[in-house]
Amino acid sequence: MSHFTTIGSVILNNLTSDINMNYFKYDIVFQEVPNEISLALYFTGCPLQCHGCHSPELWNKNNGKDLSTKVLKDLIQKYRGSISCLLCMGGEWEPIFLLNILKIAKNEKLKTALYTGRELIELPTEIINHLDYLKTGPWIEELGGLNSNNTNQKFFKFSEHIKEDKYVFKTHTRSDQLKSRLC
Repeated sequence: MSHFTTIGSVILNNLTSDINMNYFKYDIVFQEVPNEISLALYFTGCPLQCHGCHSPELWNKNNGKDLSTKVLKDLIQKYRGSISCLLCMGGEWEPIFLLNILKIAKNEKLKTALYTGRELIELPTEIINHLDYLKTGPWIEELGGLNSNNTNQKFFKFSEHIKEDKYVFKTHTRSDQLKSRLC
C-alpha cells in the first residue's frame, strides 16, 4: 500500500518507489555543515544557473551518473562510522527524489542537509521537516558567500519543531555568528 503526501501541487510518494536522478560526483566534506562530517552528493539539472556559479557542470541534467536507491545505500554503507550527515548539493527541483533521499538518510541514522539557491519560503514543508541543516539563497557574486558581511545567503540549523509548521532555528550568516529566530 502506498502512502502519499501533498505538498502544494506536488504529490510525494513516501519511499515506495526507487529514486533516480543524476549526480556528478560525491565527496566527504568537513566544512560545509558545522561539526559534521558529510557525504556530499552533487546533483545535476540545476535550473537556477547562477552567474558566477562555481559548479556549472551541475546545470546539465544529463551529466553524471544515475543515483539509485542501491547506489545511495552502498555509499552510506561504505562510509558508515566515518560520516554523520548526508549533504545534498541541490536536488530540490525534483522534490519526490529529494524527499526519498532524505528519508533514506534518516532511516540510516544520518543528519541531513541541503544546499540550495532557492529561498526558505520556496521549499516544501515536507522537505524542510526532513532536514537538520539548510543553506539558502542564490549565488550573487558581488554579495559573496556565507563568510561575507553582505551575503544574501543563510544557513539554518533546525533545532526543534514547533506545532503548526513553525521552527526554531539558528542562522549562520557569518563564521561563528549564530542568531536564534522564531519564524
